[in-house]
Amino acid sequence: MGQTQKIGCALACAVISFVAMGVRLPAQNLTYTKGQNIAPAFEGWEQDADGSKYFVFGYMNRNWAEEIDIAPGPENGFTPGQADQGQPTHFMPRRNRFVFRVPVPKNFTEKDELIWTITAHGVTEKAWATLRPDYLLDSVGGAAAKGVKSAASWTRAGPSSWARSLPSSCSARPGLCWPTGCSPSS
Repeated sequence: MGQTQKIGCALACAVISFVAMGVRLPAQNLTYTKGQNIAPAFEGWEQDADGSKYFVFGYMNRNWAEEIDIAPGPENGFTPGQADQGQPTHFMPRRNRFVFRVPVPKNFTEKDELIWTITAHGVTEKAWATLRPDYLLDSVGGAAAKGVKSAASWTRAGPSSWARSLPSSCSARPGLCWPTGCSPSS
């Protein structure tokens, strides 16, 4: 056995020993139950049959367990325009897609942007919404968009915003998984 093979064998034995003993390396401990920030997400935009356009948003609460409350305002708001656009104030853990939509101002063009800013645990994150054609959510917009649109319906959540509601057969929290009967293929 050559020197290179002996070194390789020794390294392999060391790794197997660590795994067998249950030793966790630092990179394996990168999930957090609390204390992390929230990143807003621009999912795309859609156009209703009457021509009305809406920006669709979700978010990523990087915590595995902590639910965070942030009132509309400087730490949970939109610019330009009113800070309160009907966005969530209670943020469930992990990735929550297609949570709400905001009417696009009539004077918006492809070059304009609506920015949702969230500050949680001292970290500020932003999502930029735009009417660029490649962000249009349509019937061929991909499995995630199609699945949510076919399983969910939009209901008025406030004077200027909409929220999604899932069929009663969906028992899991929206955005965390596809419960039975609400898969993208159904």
